[in-house]
Amino acid sequence: MNLLKQLWNFLVLKTSHATEATPVLVEDTTEEIDLRALFVQVCTSKGMGDRPLRESNAVELFLEWYDGEPTYEAILACMPEFMAQNNVVNAKFQRFFG
Repeated sequence: MNLLKQLWNFLVLKTSHATEATPVLVEDTTEEIDLRALFVQVCTSKGMGDRPLRESNAVELFLEWYDGEPTYEAILACMPEFMAQNNVVNAKFQRFFG
């Protein structure tokens, strides 16, 4: 294992051109992931499958539109308003939330 590490370090040092470490910006996407998961959970709890979500692009539209609390209850409460502002979403979601 030590030989492998030495070989790796040799190759990295030989091919590396940067003299200083390059800072890497890491974007925190945990809120978006949680919001995405909560939105899908709200939809599936109403009996909706994957197809209406994909066909209407609802997840991405919701993530752009929503600026409230990332809770199940808050998302469920705002669904009528979200549907009213998006005709395609309204057409696909009406039988589940109507």
